[in-house]
Amino acid sequence: MSGDARKKTGPSYPPLYTPFKLASGWLVPKLRDSRLSSNAVTVAWVILLVVASVALAAGRQVLAGSLVLVAILFDCVDGDLARSRNRPSVSGTLLEQLAHWIGNMSLIAGAGAALLLAHPQAGNVALVSALTVVQAVYIAVVRQIRPDAANILEHPRLRRTFRRVVRVLWLLSPIELPIMAVLIAFGTSAGVLRTLVIVLTLSGSLIFVPHFLLIRAVDRRKWTQPAEATPTPERTGAATPRLLEVDWWVPGTPHLPGEVRALLGGQPVAAGTPFVSTARQELDRTLPALFRTTGRVLPLACPEELALEAVVGALGRLGDRFLIAGGRSAVRRWRRVVERLGMKIAVSEAVFGAGLNSTTLAERLAQGPPPRFILLAMADPADGTLTDLPAVLRVLQDVPTTVIADATLSFCADDLRMDEWGVDVAMSSSASGVMAPPGLSLIALGPRALAALEKVAPARLGGYLDLRAHLGNRPPTPPSAALLGLQLSVSLIQDSGLDSHIAQRRASAERFRRRCAEQADLTPIADLRSASCTAFVLPGDVRLSQLQANLFTLSRVVVGHGRTPGGMTTLNVGHSGRRGAHDMDQAAAALADALRMSRDAVSA
Repeated sequence: MSGDARKKTGPSYPPLYTPFKLASGWLVPKLRDSRLSSNAVTVAWVILLVVASVALAAGRQVLAGSLVLVAILFDCVDGDLARSRNRPSVSGTLLEQLAHWIGNMSLIAGAGAALLLAHPQAGNVALVSALTVVQAVYIAVVRQIRPDAANILEHPRLRRTFRRVVRVLWLLSPIELPIMAVLIAFGTSAGVLRTLVIVLTLSGSLIFVPHFLLIRAVDRRKWTQPAEATPTPERTGAATPRLLEVDWWVPGTPHLPGEVRALLGGQPVAAGTPFVSTARQELDRTLPALFRTTGRVLPLACPEELALEAVVGALGRLGDRFLIAGGRSAVRRWRRVVERLGMKIAVSEAVFGAGLNSTTLAERLAQGPPPRFILLAMADPADGTLTDLPAVLRVLQDVPTTVIADATLSFCADDLRMDEWGVDVAMSSSASGVMAPPGLSLIALGPRALAALEKVAPARLGGYLDLRAHLGNRPPTPPSAALLGLQLSVSLIQDSGLDSHIAQRRASAERFRRRCAEQADLTPIADLRSASCTAFVLPGDVRLSQLQANLFTLSRVVVGHGRTPGGMTTLNVGHSGRRGAHDMDQAAAALADALRMSRDAVSA
């Protein structure tokens, strides 16, 4: 995302958090290597808010305000500290939600106690009780907000009202800060607390009523849709394919989350609807963060080969030198595309199972003038290797070239930091670790690539593959189902945190390999392994066709296969997407059982 675009979208947190986020950014690096846990920080700021409520009850508003400011700082530190250690967690989120509830209720209790201690009349007791109930209801209403309610098509005026109210509340977050500012400025008199009751009541109503009506409109739409008859073999006259029952463990076929599969099974949405436009705008804002770039990410409805053609057509010229570096299957795949584009091709092929070597690449670059493009394959499904991209890119620091990273397989499964590592362009697809429906290629353009696009006259004018058309104000819209599925998948990754998501994929992959070694005596080929796939050499006493048949019969599992340079058969297993520990254990057990059955069949 360019600097101008970033200014338009703004930060991802409310503006009142800005000074606290800046302070947290200075403090977290100093705490990253300490033994202080993020959960301990959460408990600390809860205690500070409780103490602030006691100070408030004692009439010490300034002290209470100071404690609230420190608590909000700690609120920023706990999440930033967890993310800096790649340890964001659901348990931490649960603890923080409880902490916010306790903190908010404590401040209201402190304000009520201050009023009752000064004026213990019956009317004030009723006022404090009402304030406590209203605050509790307000918190419950805010916690139940569904973000997708702002995109529901029914009741456009109601939808606009809901968006505006949510926007105002977002600007006033954290709510402890404006509440404390009011109490410090005007005190804890009955009139002030009565005003708080009215404001919280109106705010909760303005959130709940449109939110409830919009969600109910979706319910009514579901109730009024006619039930569709399920086709049967007797009705169609032929057997109905049942591909959905297959458990695909093939590289490049990620396991989609249940939420995405449910979305694909619903009623299609027309491409021109505001719902799809909103999803596209949201992706323009969120996708660059997954590539860790300040540039732009363009979703194109085309195969990855055409995506590379679009990049080279926008930035290159006929006859430019093009170096392809990576594993055997990646080099062969991309070589066919580059040859078609009329480039002068050089190749640096990695040793099978060892990955791309930075020394070998440096020697290859020393053999001639620097190439216009260097394409680096991050992961190779043939052997399951992961390229040590930071080490390789250090070799290219002083080389005047455009670096293209092929993250087709490993995006959101293995770490990719475009701006930090010096990647100009990254290519991936929706059928990667991002866990989205297939059909979209993702082209991430870093700042240098965006600047080059403005200087280089296009080799190809117009057409869908002209990247300038996708950077304009009215870009072509990909198929709505694929776009909405991608938007939902990206939001799921953001909810868990990108670092946490990648760490989970890495842990799941290592668990699968460990179980395969223990139960099936299979050792991965690669030394440095991608979290997106694993390759094993098939034991010589097992026939591939027999193993595949047994796998499918036992558990409906399908895996890929290939060959080593020496002619040995390999099993290529893809395990990106929403795969948990239970899935990994089941797949490894199924593979071990299938191998055992295959050996028994051979010996019989």
